[in-house]
Amino acid sequence: MRTDNTGPDEYDLIAAAREKRRTDWAGDLAAFLDLPPVLARHIVHEPTGEALAITCKAAYLGRAAFSVLTVLAAREEMLSIHALYARLDQFEAVGRAEAIDTLNLWREQGALPGLAAA
Repeated sequence: MRTDNTGPDEYDLIAAAREKRRTDWAGDLAAFLDLPPVLARHIVHEPTGEALAITCKAAYLGRAAFSVLTVLAAREEMLSIHALYARLDQFEAVGRAEAIDTLNLWREQGALPGLAAA
């Protein structure tokens, strides 16, 4: 998450996700978290929602923001309600410290290793 108050904030990120296709708002996620754009694209396209949950937890986004981003990321996939709920459950499955460590590892490696479905 940006701390210099010059970049996008949580509300800008959600607004971008509402207005754009998933691949396009991945760039806004990259700017929000100062991530390589390719890594942000992998995060929003990861099929279980685990990567987005880890990212949101690491960025200190709340459950509501995660839920909005998850639903908006999934809208192009025509998921069943059960699959969507499974993605939404990912937020509680990860602790903040673990999420921060994982996101830092992804930054270093530029990829999403260590995800069950990645």
